Amino acid sequence: QLGLNSHSYAAFMHAYGAAKQLDKLDALYREVKVRKVPMTWLMFVSLVDAYGKSGRLDAIPAVLEDAKPFLTAGSRGHDQRTAVYNTLVNVYGKAGNIRQVDSLLKEMEEHGVKKDDVTYTTLLNVYGQTGQVGKLEQVLEEMDAGLLKLDSEKRTYAYTTVLNVYRKVGNVQKAERLLERMAEEGLPMSKVGYNIILTMHTRSGQMDKAIDVLQQMKAANIEPDRWTYGHLIWFYGEHLGDEQKLNEVVQEMNQRGMDYSAEAYQSLMKAYGKLRRIDKIDAMTSGLENHGMANKVELMGTLLSVYHEARRQDLVDKVLETAVATKKHQLDHFFFLQALRAYARSDRFDKVQYVLGLMKDVGLKPDNDISTEVVQALCTAGDIAAAHQVVRDLEGTTVNRNYRPLMYAYAKNKNLLKVQEVWAEMLAAGITPGVLDHQARIWAYSECGMHEEVWKAFKEVLSSGYQLTVSLCETMILALGRSNQFHYLNSLLQLMEEAQITFNQRIYGKLITIYGRAGDLDQVKELAQQMVNDGMQYDEQTLLTLITLYGHAKEVDELVALEGKIQSHGNLHSDQLAAITLANQYAANGHMDKADKVLSEFKLRVNDLPEELQLETEGVQVQRVSDEMSDDEDVAS
Repeated sequence: QLGLNSHSYAAFMHAYGAAKQLDKLDALYREVKVRKVPMTWLMFVSLVDAYGKSGRLDAIPAVLEDAKPFLTAGSRGHDQRTAVYNTLVNVYGKAGNIRQVDSLLKEMEEHGVKKDDVTYTTLLNVYGQTGQVGKLEQVLEEMDAGLLKLDSEKRTYAYTTVLNVYRKVGNVQKAERLLERMAEEGLPMSKVGYNIILTMHTRSGQMDKAIDVLQQMKAANIEPDRWTYGHLIWFYGEHLGDEQKLNEVVQEMNQRGMDYSAEAYQSLMKAYGKLRRIDKIDAMTSGLENHGMANKVELMGTLLSVYHEARRQDLVDKVLETAVATKKHQLDHFFFLQALRAYARSDRFDKVQYVLGLMKDVGLKPDNDISTEVVQALCTAGDIAAAHQVVRDLEGTTVNRNYRPLMYAYAKNKNLLKVQEVWAEMLAAGITPGVLDHQARIWAYSECGMHEEVWKAFKEVLSSGYQLTVSLCETMILALGRSNQFHYLNSLLQLMEEAQITFNQRIYGKLITIYGRAGDLDQVKELAQQMVNDGMQYDEQTLLTLITLYGHAKEVDELVALEGKIQSHGNLHSDQLAAITLANQYAANGHMDKADKVLSEFKLRVNDLPEELQLETEGVQVQRVSDEMSDDEDVAS
């Protein structure tokens, strides 16, 4: 009866947008235009934010057209145009459209719109999510130039955001320099910052440095929290499978009376799954309310992942049956994601279809992770056309379209034409390729034998403003190594050194494999020693590779030196495989006494283990190489 003015319309638009009632928002927007009500900054923000969150990016250009007079006009005092641009940057940044973000920043500059602290925070998050380190550092430089002074709390947040990006790309040296810079500015190192650095060292396998960070935290009177220990649980448990070290971390947490985070608790369960300690998993499922796992659905989802890791598909089936019978309409995205992964990665595609049917029954629509898992499952099953259609059907929804599994699948089939079609389709959809998308394209060229295109595509990534990441380097090392392009590989290693990319266990392992395949044993030895110098343990694959390479080269002294690595590895199943491989290499070189010694020492370790694990190792026989060696060097392996 009173009628609505601009402020009233803005309030209702905000309310309908927040409530995701887009039909009412659309109707209100039409009414405003019909009645020629003056548009305010809050209206524009509400419309852009609502359309962005609902995935209706196609509706935003019309809003921008209506907003043009407002955005191009000058402003006195507090410039409300900044809030509109901040919302636009956030929406397009989350959608991965960096070109549009850059265009909006240029518009701000042309229209005299100043950035505020929200702008900078948004840009840090956007560039951080896409791994564009160069642009991220430009934002910091602009802040340092005095164009905007942040208080210490916001500045600490900004630095921590950048630290987290350095963690993602694996640039430990830049992270350490940023820490020094924070100290020089008198900014306190937060617990979050310490945890980020700790994660960087554990992910790269540099446990000596990780322990140093732990000691620095304690010296600064910052108590390690459950997330700190969660990183250690992941490293010793899920990554290395070192039960002894894992138990030491758990014991220290218990002595400190510390609760687990839900993530750490799940990681611990997954570690026991990797070690196939079903007894430990069963013991952990009691007292869940103390570990952030009181939600039975979350527990069942975690158990699906754990039992899959333990290769117990019978228990996976049992958990799913129990969940459907008791909690069917409470099952959430996390549960269905774990179920899909457990079945898809075991090639049980009939069960994948069953799980998708369950989701439909309970009225749950796929989110980003589940859609990607479905696409990957269909690709693995060989139905790439169906996977492609799933991605296309996501247009106009809030779910991101992930084209990478399609590129990998078509590349595996050596279908370069389809890879190029997918790439063109992604660009036509307005999606700015991220580093991971470029990696998929590079790997496709490698798989399809287009080896000269690999380096060209790599240079295109760098010229697009992206900087080197650990993941990109790993892809390039494999692609260049498999085609014996050592001149490009040397150039890549030089670029990695200039970009201060820290070598992790995977990079060392890949290089050892490549140089070993090329017969460069001196380079293999140098890389293996560098791993030790960097405080890293050999992972399972690297250890097996070294044993095989030294065995083929009749480097018996090097084999003897590797014996200690088996004894200290801590993972029974990895050590069992390593011991058998080492024994075979000794036998292949005529050292049966050494082969017997390795197996005898391993048997002593087995006898000291609980009975349930002894049963798993009974009946394992070593297939020794005949005393009369064949000329075929593959006999040993």
